[in-house]
Amino acid sequence: MIIHYHLGAVTVVILLFAAVHYLYSRQMNNIALIVHNLLRVLYLAAIMTGFILLGQVSVNVGGLGKLALGIISIGLIEIYFSHYKKDDAPKPFLMVVIIILALTVLTGILLPQGIHL
Repeated sequence: MIIHYHLGAVTVVILLFAAVHYLYSRQMNNIALIVHNLLRVLYLAAIMTGFILLGQVSVNVGGLGKLALGIISIGLIEIYFSHYKKDDAPKPFLMVVIIILALTVLTGILLPQGIHL
C-alpha cells in the first residue's frame, strides 16, 4: 500500500516541478513561492515513503542507486530553482535535471520488474 503513496508523491513532485518552473518563468513569484514550498513538503513525503519501501524489500545495489538518484534529483531541482530565481541558471542545466529525473523514474519502474542494477 505504501507504494501507492510513494508513486503519488513522486508524480505530484514532477507535476509541481513543472508548475513552479512555469510560474517563475511568467514572473508570478508570489504564487511560485507558495507552490515551491508545497513542493518542498512533498519532497519529504517522497523521501519518507522511499525509505519505508527500501526497508520492506531486500536491499541491493539497484535500490541504493535509486535512493541516491532520488536524493540527487531533489538536490538538483532545488539548485536549479535557486539559480533560476536569480536569472543566472545555465541553459543546459534544466536538461540535466530532466535527464536525472527521467533516470530516477526509469530506475523506479525497472527495479520492481526484477531487473537488478
